[in-house]
Amino acid sequence: MGGLSAAQEALLHEILAKITGNEAHILRIFSFLLDDLHYYRPICSLSPEDALWSPWHRLIYTLLHGKKAEQRWIGACLVKISVCQNGESLIHHGTVWCQRLIALISEEEKDTVVRRACLSFIYIMLYSEGKAVCMRSFVTPFLGTFLKSLIALPSRNMLLTSTCIRSILDIIEVYPSICRPFVSGIRSMGVRAIKEHNMNEPDVQKGLFQILSRLHLCESKDYGGEKWNSGVLSCIFELHNIIDHFFEESENGRYTCSKVSEWEQEVFSEDFYEAIEQGLHRFEKYMQIMQQYLNQSTPYYVKIPCGQLFFLIFKVFGINTTSNTKLILDNKEKSVLLMKIPYFHLMTIELLTIMIQILGSNILPYLSGLVLHLSRLFSREKELIPLKVSIYNVFSTLFQNVGTSFSSSKLIDVVIQEALNDLNELLTISQQVSILNDKNESKKNKTSNIALNSSKFQKGYMENVTKASLNFISSVISYLPSGILSSVQRSLIDKTIISVALFPSLRKRLQKQIYNSLINNVISPGNTQAIILPHVIRIFQEAGKETDIFTYKMKNFNHIKFLTLDAIIHPRFPPLQRRFKEETLKEEEDHGRSEILQKTNEIYLKHLKNDNISNMSNIYHIQDNCNILKSQEKEVLNITQDTTSHSTIESEEKLKFSNKHIFKTFLNNNTQNKDLSENILQPLIKTIEEENNLNTILISKENESDNLSDTEIPTIVMEDSSSEE
Repeated sequence: MGGLSAAQEALLHEILAKITGNEAHILRIFSFLLDDLHYYRPICSLSPEDALWSPWHRLIYTLLHGKKAEQRWIGACLVKISVCQNGESLIHHGTVWCQRLIALISEEEKDTVVRRACLSFIYIMLYSEGKAVCMRSFVTPFLGTFLKSLIALPSRNMLLTSTCIRSILDIIEVYPSICRPFVSGIRSMGVRAIKEHNMNEPDVQKGLFQILSRLHLCESKDYGGEKWNSGVLSCIFELHNIIDHFFEESENGRYTCSKVSEWEQEVFSEDFYEAIEQGLHRFEKYMQIMQQYLNQSTPYYVKIPCGQLFFLIFKVFGINTTSNTKLILDNKEKSVLLMKIPYFHLMTIELLTIMIQILGSNILPYLSGLVLHLSRLFSREKELIPLKVSIYNVFSTLFQNVGTSFSSSKLIDVVIQEALNDLNELLTISQQVSILNDKNESKKNKTSNIALNSSKFQKGYMENVTKASLNFISSVISYLPSGILSSVQRSLIDKTIISVALFPSLRKRLQKQIYNSLINNVISPGNTQAIILPHVIRIFQEAGKETDIFTYKMKNFNHIKFLTLDAIIHPRFPPLQRRFKEETLKEEEDHGRSEILQKTNEIYLKHLKNDNISNMSNIYHIQDNCNILKSQEKEVLNITQDTTSHSTIESEEKLKFSNKHIFKTFLNNNTQNKDLSENILQPLIKTIEEENNLNTILISKENESDNLSDTEIPTIVMEDSSSEE
């Protein structure tokens, strides 16, 4: 190290003076001192040769052994700062610090001091990973003692359970082999979370379940995969026991497991109401443990028991109000049990969603049975909003992973129709937007397709239902094979999405879902999209005025799809040129003239002047439309005048002869445009000559304007100079 600079030395002197000289009010100023230590980092350059090396470490030792809890808390904080900024401090004083921190955890201390001591000690252990000297000096001698103190900590003080769990989880992931002798104690602590209701806090339970699902890491690599599989099968066995306690065996028979469950089975209460609550709590907790098993990465290959997992899922989905109960219940108890069935379904759907994401295409052998069970479940319980939203979401996840494997939409027609009804109901509640209707559809079909039921919600439709239904419809369009939807279904989907998108208030609240649906609708077209594309262009043009969609940051918004949509729409509709703000401002400053077009007009005017075309002496360029304007000296018919004005026969003849004279002069003098004269101008002159030989006198204004527009072809070729070049 280079040693302390003058500024760092002065700052460290000031910090030492403030801490030692303000013991009574040390907590008031310590937060400011921590900021100085964090931003200016004076300890980074501290070395044993500096004069402040000993005073600094002597201060930490004094604070750790202080009489007041505030002093011990500050000492634990300074330990972490010193290790973070200067590893040499740990080498020289780490042994004393570790011993004192473990003593603070084991003693009867205040919660804040124990929590701070745990975090500082864990930081030392994580810092020592991969460093041989630190591993030998601090991890091996002190980590086992620390784990013993952690396991006993929740029973001594329940408020420190979350800190204890987080510390154990970090140790298991970094030093699993050292935790091997303490697996039984850690498991018993986790089992308490399943049995006892006083540990039902979400953070505490999630941490304990993460620990239980990672205990297989403490085994050797040869037996780690087997231990993982055994833990999953134990959870499946316990879940089957809970279902079998309340309901009769399914059609497929009773579940049998060759391995003994690792969990200690507890008998249900004899009272029905207590038993059903116990069953729901245990079912939820075992489901969460199963999700933690499936959601983690392992250092070795593991075998997922897909068949047994889907057997469990189909068994739970098969439970309904007509299922036979195993217990002898009266009518009231039976009604309570039947009311709890959707809770079993909801928790199972959460597990199924994770399985679909993990298995991917490996789910194909069970796909047909899964879709059948989900469709039946949706038909039975679609009135329950949470369950409906969950089924929408699980179908969206299913389509994203294996949507191309669907060969028919018959099983999901009910779900698609209900999703469209939900969106139409939203439109009705939101002051009714008119839905685009096909002319070929009969009135009877229209009323049946948009069957709304606004009596469910009085104040408004739930936003989560709308988001889930939009995501579901979007995934149907994007991921199912083309042609799997009937033309009637696709037409109804297109109309509904456009109707929702055209409603301004809905577009604000559901921006991400609506934009994704529109993009997927264009990128995955049906048989025809004549109705959809103009509306999509208009919607995105309006959205572009409100916010820059290309740089708008929305979670999970697919900007790649949006750029693909931009590439699709732009060449298909070239007249509808979309301009960005910078280009618009630049054009306004240049008075609407592009540089290339201006140069081309100058060359063209110069060419006409050299050819002595007197009848075209005044030609002006207007960017939107290039026309020949009336000269101030000669009164020639103005093309830009109102077409409703009546022209005489003489003016018509003068115009024709003047135009004829112009084109002949142009052909005779311009030798460079020979091909252009033969292909474009010569047929026009012939047409004028034939019209002069007609005996008819009356010529309509419409024909007159058409002839004039034909004669303008040579002069308006330059309007799109980039394409002509």
